[in-house]
Amino acid sequence: KKLMQEHFNENYMESDQYPLSEFKGKVDNADKLTKDGSYTLNVRGTLLIHGVTKPYSTKATFTVTDGTIKAVANFQVKLADHKISIPSIVGKKIAEVVKITVDATYKP
Repeated sequence: KKLMQEHFNENYMESDQYPLSEFKGKVDNADKLTKDGSYTLNVRGTLLIHGVTKPYSTKATFTVTDGTIKAVANFQVKLADHKISIPSIVGKKIAEVVKITVDATYKP
């Protein structure tokens, strides 16, 4: 699996030319995150992949414990939307839409 991921990153993501991806966004109703608890909130922003920035919106689950915020989200990204082309010879082996998983912790 590691070799397959490396091959994908080098040949299709062109990670030498585009080494970073970046999401910049805002959490709707983020004021709720000041109290301990679990919250499902909408996150909206832009995702930069392969030199192309596109808007995305997804639900995320936030868990607040003693001021520490843990966020988990999943969303789909269509490779063609970010000008990532997959040759037809391997097209059936590589998904046209990939799942992005975010698992982050913020400790003030």
